[in-house]
Amino acid sequence: MSFIMSGFYEAFIQRPINSVVHRRNPFVRPIFPVIAVFASLIANNVFAALIILASVMAFAAIANSIHREIIILRSAFIFSILLFLLVFLADGWGLALVSMLKFINMMASISLISAVILLEELEAMGRFARMPRDMTFVFAAAVKFIPVILIDLQEIIHSRMSHGIEFTFKNPVKQVRALVPLLMPLTVMTIRRSEELADAMTVRGYGMSDRPTLLYRFQLAKNDWAFAVMSSIAGLAMLYVILNPAIFIRI
Repeated sequence: MSFIMSGFYEAFIQRPINSVVHRRNPFVRPIFPVIAVFASLIANNVFAALIILASVMAFAAIANSIHREIIILRSAFIFSILLFLLVFLADGWGLALVSMLKFINMMASISLISAVILLEELEAMGRFARMPRDMTFVFAAAVKFIPVILIDLQEIIHSRMSHGIEFTFKNPVKQVRALVPLLMPLTVMTIRRSEELADAMTVRGYGMSDRPTLLYRFQLAKNDWAFAVMSSIAGLAMLYVILNPAIFIRI
């Protein structure tokens, strides 16, 4: 259970990274990961799914996020096995393997989007695009709260374990039953943190200005345009390969 939670934690926690990807404009960084998400949805065979997974991991290596992706895929692998078993019982092992790889690719692609765009940048991008300020702030705050909630959940579990309550069941049904009583204290802690956030926003004068300034300035330089073109070409090439696998047979 601990490494599953660590995977969810890594999916939402963000650390400063200096890479050729992160030095580009935030509007062009997620071009390839977004195309990878679309490609994961339309992949219909094992060869296409493997091509997507290899491409996503190659992009993660360029973005210095390969370690993060490995942790997330390790956690997603457990859920993909459950998906494999369900599809296997219904439609056989061929479709089950494709569904398993598609789920892994979706998790890897989505986590890669969150790895290349900071939440502060995402909020500023929404405001720059003339989206409602309150909507962008609520979305960014909700995503930021997810790792905090996971840390609170771990603290509650460790506290209960110190009192002799068992959480390391091999049976997943028993694990779910053991976690149900933790919902109430976790909800109380979440409400308390939301009240603290509301007080902090009030003290800092949130909403007092109709046109608040932006911390980030979004200007596309020549390197940003070049990166956007290369990311688009790489993504479209990946789509072409997975939609036309016969080109490798002819070669």
